[in-house]
Amino acid sequence: MFNQEQWDQLLTSFLEEARELIQNEESAILALDEQEVDEDTIHGLFRNMHTLKGSAGLFSLDAFVHFAHEMENLIMRVRDSELILSPEMISSLLKALNVLNLALNGLEDTGELPAIDRDNSELLTTLQSFTKRSDSVSVSIENEEVDI
Repeated sequence: MFNQEQWDQLLTSFLEEARELIQNEESAILALDEQEVDEDTIHGLFRNMHTLKGSAGLFSLDAFVHFAHEMENLIMRVRDSELILSPEMISSLLKALNVLNLALNGLEDTGELPAIDRDNSELLTTLQSFTKRSDSVSVSIENEEVDI
């Protein structure tokens, strides 16, 4: 088991790494907003979000993990070409990154994670709605319906 000093050091390291990952995520999302979706950038976004979510999970930051999980799901669907990244998605991802960053500030200031899932339920619902969409199109080819 960790003593309080070790725990504090681990939390400080997590906060530093999480802020760096959030900054990298923001830069990548802004780059995608200005150019075509780049496979390497999308894969990097997914890896960073997965790392951020996993690291938060080690500290049982459940609301943070839940928020990051919804973001990760959206990025995964774009990465897997199941969704096309839209300006609305980009805006929502940037807002969500801001929420995560503010949550880190709250955690650092008070020692407790703010209730980001409750306080930002509309944004969370928006993120979830993106992953519930189906951008597939059905067309009829010689009397057979085919999903594209």
